[in-house]
Amino acid sequence: MGSDSDDTRLESLINQCKSNDVDVKVDALAKLQAEFESGIEINDPDGLIQVLKTCLRTSNQHLTTATLSALPPLLPLLLTPTAGNAAQNALSQSTSSLNSVGQSPMVDAHTLRQVVVAFMPPGGLIERLGDKEKAQLKARETLVILGGFAFRSGASASSTMSSRSTNAKGPETPLMMFERYLRENGFASKVWKVREQCILTLVHIRRAHPQFPIRAYLSQLVDALEDTDAHVRDCSRQSVIELFSGPGVSDAARADLKKEMTKKNVRKTIVDGVLSKLLGVGGSTSSLGGSGPQSREGSENGDITMKPKEYIPPSLALAGRRPTGASSTGALSRTASVHSTQSNISRPPSRAAPLDSPASELASTAPESSDIRPVYIASSRDLESEFAAMHKPFEGKENEHNWADRERAIQRVRGMIKGEIHLRYTDTFLASLKDFFQLSLKTLVSLRTTVAINTCSLYIEMASTLGTALDPHVDVLFTNLLKMAGFTKKLTAQQSQASVSALIEHTSTPPRILLPLLWTTLQDKTVQARAYVVAHLKQYLELHGHRSKHAIETSGGLEILEKSLKKGLADANPAVRENARLGFWVFHGIWRERGVTLLGGLDSVAKKQLEKACPNPDLAAEVLPITPKPAKKSSVAAAIAASRAKAKAIATAPPTLRHQATASSHAVPVRRAGSPTTSPRNSVARPSSPLRMSTSPGSPPSAKSRIVSNGLSSLSPFTHRTVSVSPTDVVLPFGTKPKSLNLPPNTENDSPRLHVHLI
Repeated sequence: MGSDSDDTRLESLINQCKSNDVDVKVDALAKLQAEFESGIEINDPDGLIQVLKTCLRTSNQHLTTATLSALPPLLPLLLTPTAGNAAQNALSQSTSSLNSVGQSPMVDAHTLRQVVVAFMPPGGLIERLGDKEKAQLKARETLVILGGFAFRSGASASSTMSSRSTNAKGPETPLMMFERYLRENGFASKVWKVREQCILTLVHIRRAHPQFPIRAYLSQLVDALEDTDAHVRDCSRQSVIELFSGPGVSDAARADLKKEMTKKNVRKTIVDGVLSKLLGVGGSTSSLGGSGPQSREGSENGDITMKPKEYIPPSLALAGRRPTGASSTGALSRTASVHSTQSNISRPPSRAAPLDSPASELASTAPESSDIRPVYIASSRDLESEFAAMHKPFEGKENEHNWADRERAIQRVRGMIKGEIHLRYTDTFLASLKDFFQLSLKTLVSLRTTVAINTCSLYIEMASTLGTALDPHVDVLFTNLLKMAGFTKKLTAQQSQASVSALIEHTSTPPRILLPLLWTTLQDKTVQARAYVVAHLKQYLELHGHRSKHAIETSGGLEILEKSLKKGLADANPAVRENARLGFWVFHGIWRERGVTLLGGLDSVAKKQLEKACPNPDLAAEVLPITPKPAKKSSVAAAIAASRAKAKAIATAPPTLRHQATASSHAVPVRRAGSPTTSPRNSVARPSSPLRMSTSPGSPPSAKSRIVSNGLSSLSPFTHRTVSVSPTDVVLPFGTKPKSLNLPPNTENDSPRLHVHLI
């Protein structure tokens, strides 16, 4: 009974739709929509499809809108007869109908083909995409449901393409029919609203079915990027980003998109904008899209504008909403360098302050890569093709025809680093660098300054981004970069040595590779080269001295460091010596005993200069010995004045002991009364000593008797001189010329107290 009543009621409503009165048709379609939403069983789908097709192709806006409103709940009933009451509440929200499609276990392919042929040709659903808001939304919703059923009918993208190529005259599958109508009638439409809504239709189908094939629409999507209408261009740009994002999109699909944009000569700004969002940000944006659109996403509501100041995820922008929270749209920040923590450690002022030498210019020559455009690679194979295409310009010598291509190749690799290709395809990128470095050495020594500087900038950027992953290539880089330290072109020399500094800072820098190269370069006759080498030595000791101490000692690097510092301390250039002094104190902090030994071999002037350059005064006082101040040299005038004063003092001085002795030798000796000529107690004659001194009588011999022998071997062995001295007299050695001698007068006889006896 229930089934008969449903059929009767449905047949009555279908007959009303055939009436000539538009209001009756609109009322009947509204009642049919309610019956479809309740899950009524349809036994005659052909008659119903024909009636709705006729109502859809009318010029009356009210009638077409009512027809479009009845189609979304009708399609699940027609195409999944076993769904029963599962679709009863399917249209409470727009996404519920999509979910019911996904839950249907089977699709009636015959009925689906009838529906596609009835509603998608010109004048049908696609044309209604250009109507007003309500009709437009219902038409797009119907197309999304229809596209989902066509996809679930069993024809995949690969089978579709193979069927077209091998059996072009065979029957089309529902998916092939859907693709053809959408491309020919939708994307090729002259109405910009239709083109815009076709793009959004693909986006909504892709959300409901992430595996829906979009390769067939690639050419149309790329054409829409250069559409004549601004709204279509902006919608296409955001839609392409969402369609080719997510885990369901392969690298090959992204590579095809990139090739297609290149093939159609899409403007570079548009390509960079798409690829930066598509390949620059690793995350997928499709997961941000929740429910279906609640209002028309087009120009009428102003949801898609040409002046967005912030990036809105496409799934939210296409749904007519803005993000509720702060969206993190920037690329993931890289990990800090292993040496970044050293910036927080306070350093002595003498080490932190820059020097007026070529070494201080290294930091100021860091390249600015703001003028380098990011390069985005879609797959590993695409990356290999990029590097393979760079080999041809590097063949032979540099000339007027190939130098520009060589420079573009260097800039393209810099763009890859800026586009973070090394993070997406790390293994392929590093494997391609081995051959590329050999090519880049030709541009490194280019006579064109810009080409050489670009190459050095590439090395600096690689060192900062790749870090220790660049270790297998540092040997060839150090060898060629250090040769440029003495170049007469100052910009090239600065940039090349800035590259060396970047490599020392960010790579592990094995001492067996770097230190012999630095010692060899230190022998250069150019002051500039020696200054750079000493600065590199200091930087290496600061960054790797403690960490690589064992490796330096076992590889013979310690001896190289010692002789390099010794040569630098004795260099003829002041800037080289100043850098060497700072490097010495870093060396001394690591190898203290070796530093003391090296210090001991320096002269006093070099030690004094080292003391001034020491960052720690207490350490300098502990290590360096205290040198006495040299006596001041007298001037010539002072020497002349001193000699004149001495002569004047001698002239005015009283007679000396020698004068008296000389006078007494020519006079008759005067003896005092009661004094014996000889006294065994006062004078003792010894054959071995020709001179005998005796004291006056009554004085102890132990304290007053002095025997002086002062080379009198020239005298006769038979000659003896006896000198008698009183206790108050001063006794001088024989032969000594006193400066002055004051003898006290004799109170007894006023006779001379000095007696000389000649025998």
